[in-house]
Amino acid sequence: NKVDLVATGPRTKKAFAAAKGVIFETSMDDTMIVMFNDRAAFQGYSYLGVRQGSGCLCSVVFGDLKKLKGCFEETKHLFHRLLDFDIRNPSLMSGVGAISMRPTFRSGTTLYAGEAAGLQDLLYGFGIRSALQSGALAAKCLLDGSDYEHAARPRFVNRLKAGLVNRYVWEKLGRLPGLDAFHVRGAELFLRHPRWICNLRLWHRLAWPIANRYISRNYGNRVS
Repeated sequence: NKVDLVATGPRTKKAFAAAKGVIFETSMDDTMIVMFNDRAAFQGYSYLGVRQGSGCLCSVVFGDLKKLKGCFEETKHLFHRLLDFDIRNPSLMSGVGAISMRPTFRSGTTLYAGEAAGLQDLLYGFGIRSALQSGALAAKCLLDGSDYEHAARPRFVNRLKAGLVNRYVWEKLGRLPGLDAFHVRGAELFLRHPRWICNLRLWHRLAWPIANRYISRNYGNRVS
């Protein structure tokens, strides 16, 4: 059957990040806590989120995905050591992050949006913003007959490049002596100034050749 638009999530088996966690019921008050600790989430982050009695405890690992199981166990240990909260009726959850520097926006007459097109942020693994924006753009192009790929490629490929450079800076500076708080401050900067971080700027362009080599060497074929 003919499909106009595919927006199903990652279509590739190559994942640069993976998440493992548990969804549960709890009496804990509403909260959102993010932890940066390589033992609990290698090159990534762990989080505990609670909203109206529903909670999620998760570890997100980048690069070396074999560490995920051990990282999640450490995540549980650290959060339970820091906080007193109950877990009722738990169910496991998991996911992967996949990205392509050569995203597929069209195949024949079928359009691709979001992670199905290869759009995801290499820094934190976020994909919802690009999914919504590319999906809306694809729908508009289907309705008015304009060229979706021509409109999407410059807009989203530059954002992919910015995310790659951001990941490079995150990993390199976060490991320098005396910069233990870099990840926390970087996350604060991301939340306060997402456009400056996520959109391709001059400093991204200058760092791109070095960052591209670093990602190719350390992530191999995970970034297709």
